[in-house]
Amino acid sequence: MNRTFEVQFLPRDTDFIIGVDEAGRGALAGPVGVAAVCLDCDFIFEGATIRDSKKLSARARKQSYDAILEQEPVHAIELVSNEVVDELNVLHATLKGMLTCVVRCIDQLKDRYELPEDVRIHVLVDGNQRIPNLPVGIVQHTLERGDSLAYTIAAASILAKETRDAFVRDIMHYEFPMYDFHLHKAYGTAAHIQAIQVHGICKYHRRSFKPCSSNDTVHHECTIDRLQTESPNSS
Repeated sequence: MNRTFEVQFLPRDTDFIIGVDEAGRGALAGPVGVAAVCLDCDFIFEGATIRDSKKLSARARKQSYDAILEQEPVHAIELVSNEVVDELNVLHATLKGMLTCVVRCIDQLKDRYELPEDVRIHVLVDGNQRIPNLPVGIVQHTLERGDSLAYTIAAASILAKETRDAFVRDIMHYEFPMYDFHLHKAYGTAAHIQAIQVHGICKYHRRSFKPCSSNDTVHHECTIDRLQTESPNSS
């Protein structure tokens, strides 16, 4: 993917573009990953395959994630917890995370550059929902399939998905291996639903989501101690 869409879509006097995307909104458990990437109109990442993160292999996505962060762009990543999802609903929780990421990007811009008062910042949001309460003067655009169209959104999608997947794999699966979170990333696969029926829900499940909301059994105890005992390196 190149910068053609941004160049054609946005005004020529645009100074910075902030692309925003999420990952994991439809999952039954764990956080929603949200990320924003801010670039000027000419910047291209070296050594990264920038496209919709869902269309990249796990290896290519990790390589692109590392390449993006090595070049230290203005960016922000937020994991919105399942508790916040249950409290606000998943849409409002996601939009709250997006607002946090955009504000953090703007703060970083102010730290890095002497921004003129008339700086022109455009925010591109994947989907059809606008982020509420953006700072005054920020121009916002929603884009259906934005992660397939806009370079900055695609870069944000890589950061959001890779960060969330790592949390699911390294934290959630480590604590509760009976759900096989590392295989389905907490989405509602048949195997995941069956595991909920057998074990009940754990602290990472979204109780506002079916079938979690209809399951009264909570598996409170994580299995870190057992895993450490069974580890081949524990002897």
